[in-house]
Amino acid sequence: MSQKPSLIRRFRQAVIDSGSIEKSVLNAAESSVRTSPGMTASDEIGIIRATLNVLVTKGHLGEADAASVIGSTLTQLDLFREASLASGLGLTSQVLNDAENAVRLLPDNKSADEAAIAKAVADRLVEQGLLTPFQAAQLLMGRKKFQLGHYRILSQIGKGGMGLVFLAEHELMGRKVAIKVLPRKKVTEQSEEAFRHEIRMLGRLDHENLVRAIDAGFDGNVFYMVTEFIDGLDLNRLVKQYGRLTDDVAASIISQAARALGHAHENKIVHRDVKPGNIFVGFDGCVKLLDLGLARSEADGEASSFSGVVGTIDYIAPEQLDKNSAGSVGSAADVYSLGCTLYYT
Repeated sequence: MSQKPSLIRRFRQAVIDSGSIEKSVLNAAESSVRTSPGMTASDEIGIIRATLNVLVTKGHLGEADAASVIGSTLTQLDLFREASLASGLGLTSQVLNDAENAVRLLPDNKSADEAAIAKAVADRLVEQGLLTPFQAAQLLMGRKKFQLGHYRILSQIGKGGMGLVFLAEHELMGRKVAIKVLPRKKVTEQSEEAFRHEIRMLGRLDHENLVRAIDAGFDGNVFYMVTEFIDGLDLNRLVKQYGRLTDDVAASIISQAARALGHAHENKIVHRDVKPGNIFVGFDGCVKLLDLGLARSEADGEASSFSGVVGTIDYIAPEQLDKNSAGSVGSAADVYSLGCTLYYT
């Protein structure tokens, strides 16, 4: 590519311009990097970052100066290429080169800056089906992690108080799943307990109207739970988007949710947060009850740390508002909440 020969030169000039390093020191650091195992001459960004690391480690350059050198050397396009190659999404230098060359040939891009070219390259890769729009946007922000365990993140499909929900694909089976993620930086003792609690509750249940848990784990700095992916809308969004439901549609949705609750109650689990946002309606008509993070088990020897007032105020039963009884409500509270949900529809 036309920009690649000038990249190392821009880097070397930026280091010399910092005023704290002699050319001989820079040459020695760069030479040691180029001859290190696994380093290739074509990986100019890798050479730049590794050379800076050597200079910082040996005390020739401060971390702030190193960051300044990166900022003055690498363009938005360079950073996009770096993130793309490190993302594990199967993008190669040749694929990126071909996309960039095609983009630069377009008349509108003749005088475009590197940030605009980076955006155009990302858009082209989306058009070619090599990236999803979500992945392209994340790469443009320099984010490189798209893998959780055996699952590749495709897009974000939800956001809640306890974390984010992503659409993902199993790397070998190709099966699409939903992954609920609890970022480590947002973890509190209570949120972690709720997340683990939901995993345990779902693991005990198996019903066609309850979202099925497939997997769970911890990867890097996040807890995650994998469930089946349902293509559709939650009941709250369904009503807001299409208006009040007909009696027969409402009856079908609520009766399916009731069957899910019946199965949970048979297994001594009280949901405690039944509401339209936790009832998901698939485009195939199948209804799934979601979110057991606040569920309470009535099984002997089990206890939940969420013994206070929990749930969503518009839908919880009166006894859930009483601090003396909130921690011991039974299945009747779920039936009350389901009735409130029916009224909403």
